[in-house]
Amino acid sequence: DFYNYPRSIGILDDGNIIVQIDTTVQIFDPNTCKIIKTIPYFDSYFTTEIKFFGNKIVTVQLDESTYTPKNIIIYNTTDDSHVEVPIPTDMIQDDYNLFLVNDCDLYLISMDGIFVYKEGTSMWQVVVDGSLTSLYLPYIGISSFEVKNNEEFYLLCYIDTTVDLLKYHYDDNVPAIPDKELSIYSLQDNPAIRQAIVAFQRTHPDVKVAFNTMLSNYENSPVEDYIRALNTSLLAGEGEDILVLDGLPYESYQEKGVLADLTDILKPMIDSGELLPNVMQSFEKAGTYTYAPTRIQ
Repeated sequence: DFYNYPRSIGILDDGNIIVQIDTTVQIFDPNTCKIIKTIPYFDSYFTTEIKFFGNKIVTVQLDESTYTPKNIIIYNTTDDSHVEVPIPTDMIQDDYNLFLVNDCDLYLISMDGIFVYKEGTSMWQVVVDGSLTSLYLPYIGISSFEVKNNEEFYLLCYIDTTVDLLKYHYDDNVPAIPDKELSIYSLQDNPAIRQAIVAFQRTHPDVKVAFNTMLSNYENSPVEDYIRALNTSLLAGEGEDILVLDGLPYESYQEKGVLADLTDILKPMIDSGELLPNVMQSFEKAGTYTYAPTRIQ
């Protein structure tokens, strides 16, 4: 049967084999290969692929109407008990990883950072702000995660085509939040911008870059609503410091003098060949530059 294929398989601490097959999770005796029990709690139509830690199962429960992340379920296969940990949708992205440490502390890792939900508490805590680290890179995959003494965090990652070991630790001499902030507005996520943010903050640790994207993958709001709100803030002299103009009426902004003159910054880069003259000539208007491409395909 095409639909009855294993989505995930693992070995519990008690030696039993656990398998997620489409809509069911079953535990098998390793000696007889017979089913010990079926766990009916999981319906894979509304849960993501399960992960195994010790004798516990961890998965994300989806909202049945919107299919957006709703709760994280921790299921104990020993006594069939479970807990549901609520999770804000703005804290979880398409690419995220869940790890259960010390059999009780739940860690969620995404481009937004490292978060922990400790047993006996009622809220998530931010361990690492992802926007200040390499976790913000667009092409990063987390292979494994370890915690040492609750103050050192190790991640084995795939970044583009390399394998890197990242270490984060507490430092009392480093402020949790930089004193300065630079804000960027974009209708959608932009991998090139995120790469630039990581590179910038490596050389400017005193500046936090806030990348504000309006449209998430779980949202169907009209784009016009966001553009209208942006126009109102820009005309009032407010809004973000930098605009990613994809999908925005940039020509109107240019005519109304909303965009800053970048000629003094871009012209030397064009003259030196750092920016391709034949490409940049398309962005020149009346001898000035008010915007530039983030990348060239």
